[in-house]
Formats: sequence, structure tokens, C-alpha cells
Amino acid sequence: MKKYLLLVILLLMSLSALAQRKKTNKNVETVPQLSYSEIIANNYADSLRLLKNYYDSAWVYQNKDVLRNPYYFQIFFKPTLYSKPLSQRMDNIWEGQYNKIKRYYSLGDYRDEELQRDSARNNMLAEFYINYPQFIDITEAELRSNEGLRKEAENTAPLKHDVTLSDKITLETPHDVIEPVKVISRRPNFWKLAATLRLQYFQYYSSENWREGKNKYNSLSISSYITANYNFKDKVIFNNSLNFNLAFQTQRSDTIHPIQPTSNEMRMINTFGLRAIKNVYYSVTLDHRTPIIPKYNFNSYYVTQDFFSPYQGVYGVGFTYNVRILKKYPISFNASPVSIQYRYMDRNALARYGKSGKRHHYEAYGSNLQLTWDWQKLFKVLRWRLNWTYYTNYKMVQTECENTIDFSINKYLATTLVIIPRFDDTRLDSRGRRRIQLKETLSFGFTYNF
Repeated sequence: MKKYLLLVILLLMSLSALAQRKKTNKNVETVPQLSYSEIIANNYADSLRLLKNYYDSAWVYQNKDVLRNPYYFQIFFKPTLYSKPLSQRMDNIWEGQYNKIKRYYSLGDYRDEELQRDSARNNMLAEFYINYPQFIDITEAELRSNEGLRKEAENTAPLKHDVTLSDKITLETPHDVIEPVKVISRRPNFWKLAATLRLQYFQYYSSENWREGKNKYNSLSISSYITANYNFKDKVIFNNSLNFNLAFQTQRSDTIHPIQPTSNEMRMINTFGLRAIKNVYYSVTLDHRTPIIPKYNFNSYYVTQDFFSPYQGVYGVGFTYNVRILKKYPISFNASPVSIQYRYMDRNALARYGKSGKRHHYEAYGSNLQLTWDWQKLFKVLRWRLNWTYYTNYKMVQTECENTIDFSINKYLATTLVIIPRFDDTRLDSRGRRRIQLKETLSFGFTYNF
């Protein structure tokens, strides 16, 4: 009977202990697992917290204000290329022995916690150098030379701080200052000006049926091309261009005029337009041509050309279409269904119009077309300007296509090629045939763009 009673008591005691153990386990919270980097960060933060408490309470300066083992300052300092992580990765000359010169252990030595801590820090820095080299902007040697790393002060007296309070500054009461404002209004400038000046040595050629006769020579020329364009918000346009060419040639056999002009022309084109629809304008176009200086016959005082002798003008009313190709190559097309061709001879000796052959002027009515195409900086150094005109009075046809190609060598030197094919069915060649006329000049010299 006693044996059974003893067994019952032992059974009750074991059940009670088991219940208490389960109750205790329920009260215990599960601790989350931290990564190695998080453990390092937490430990370093705890160390900083304890260090702060120590400096705030019981610390007294004793000539040693630098930590003996600031293990992780390199990780939290600005990105710097240190020598120890590189040596740990690349040097294998120490095997578990402490190097007194470089003051660190080899990678394979895990004898103490300090060595393991340094090895982990160096591995972390080495990985940072490999993956993020763009953030490294200073080396350890440069940091030391700039006194970026503080060294322990030796044999120095304790630091003393003299704290003084400055006098309280009395702030002045702000007040508003009203100054007169001068308003300057500037009117917008709707004009766009440009100019090209050339002084060149050139070679000239023209076919036998050219209006001034067949010629082939070398000469010195001066020419310019000036534009002054007005554009008021694409509603009103007024485009003006002026082109003049002068070339001279010496003739030793001409004793009266040893220097004669070979190219002698001024041309001005004016277009005024009012916008009708997008890029299309009702327009009035004036095209003027005249020689500039007198030209004489060989060994004679007889003048064959002079200013306004002859003058040729084409005046038309129609429309103009302006567009830009690729936003930088302007094209202008003008169509004048109603136009007047006017010719005038100022010198009496040169008057040859009318039935009597002595009238100074001549008029003809017809239609006129004109196309201007300016390819500026076609290939950075190449510029091509095309000017095509077509006129007919429904009895005859005159058309001309002037091509000017500039090849820039530098800002001041350029080669210029001018090719002008022309057709005029009133002019016949030596065989009495209507053929295309041709004029060509090739020049090299000084060129300047304004």
C-alpha cells in the first residue's frame, strides 16, 4: 500500500513540473536571427552609446583623447582607398604571424577576435572597392598628408576652453524702402541681316553664244552677297538680296584702257508679301540688273556698258511659298502670272529700242517664276546657293539657273565655284541654232561671312 501511495505522489510532482516548464516556454519570446553586418552595426552603435555616456559623465582628459581601437571608423568614414584591404587580398607572405611593420595579421590567422574583426572589415572594404570604384576619390596616403586622420597628441598640456558670452545684439526694426523703377521697353527686331565678302583670284569661261560673247581668262575679282530680310511673326515678309560682281583683267595691247572689267554686274531682288495661308504669301517681286562701271571697246573711248546702260527689270505680282527643309535649309518659290519685263538704256549712244532704234526703254508683258534654294553648311564646310529664274512673254523664253558652291577651308579662305546655264531662244549660235549658254567661274581666295 505504501508503494502505491509513493508512486502516486511522484507522478503528481512530475506533472506539476512539466506544466510549469510549458508555462515558462510560452512566456519566452523568440529572438530573431540577425545577419553578420547587422550584428556589427548594432555592436558598433552600442559601443558609441556607451562611449557617449562615458564622455558625458566620468571622462577626464588625460592626454589620450583618441580611441586605442577604433575598429569600424573606416566603414563609416568617407570612401577612401586604404592599403590594408588590398594587402590582405593580394599579399601571401605572412602565415599566421603578426607583422610589426604593417601591424596586421595574415588572412589565414583566426587566433583571436581582433584579427577576425579586422579581416571582416578588410573584406568588406575590398568588396566595396571592386563593386563601387566610382565613389573612391582619395587614398590613405593623401588623407594622412592632408591631416585627415588625427594622430594621438603626445606631451601636450591639457586643453582648456575659455568660454565668453557676447553682448546681446539689438536688431534694427526693418522698414520698407521704396525706390523709383525705371522701365525700359525695347521693340523687337524683326530684321535679319547677313553678308558674304569675297576677294579672289578666279578662272572664267563662257560659251560662244553667251550674251557677252565667248571668253576664257584668269582674273582678280571682288564680290559680295548681302541679305536683309524682314519677318513680322510670319504675317508680313520683306526679303531683299543684293549681289554684285566685279572682275578685272590687264590688257597690255590696249594703250588707252590697260585694265578692263571682265565681270561687271549688280543684281537686286526684292519681295514683299502678306500671308494668305501657312507658308504662302500674296507677293510683289522686283528683280533688277545693271552693270556697275563703264566698259570700253578695245583701244577706244566708245562705251559699250555703263551704269543703267542697260538696265533690266522684271516686276511681277503673284504668290510666294516659303518652307524650310529639315528646319535649316530655306527654300523660296515665287510665281508671278502677271509680270512686266522692262529694259532701259541711259546713254543716248546705246539707245536701240523701238522701230526707230533710238528709244531708251522697252516693255514686254508675260509671266515669271523664281526659285531660291540656300543649303547652308550642307557638309559643315560646304554651302550651295541656287537661284533659278524663268520668264516668258509667250513669244520667247528666257531661263537661267545660277549655282554658287562655297567650300570653306577655314574662316577666311574658301574656294568658290559658280556655274550658270542659261537658255534664251532669241540668241542663236554661229550655226543659227538655239542652244544652252554656259558661264563658269572657279575662284580661290579670301572669304568672310558677317
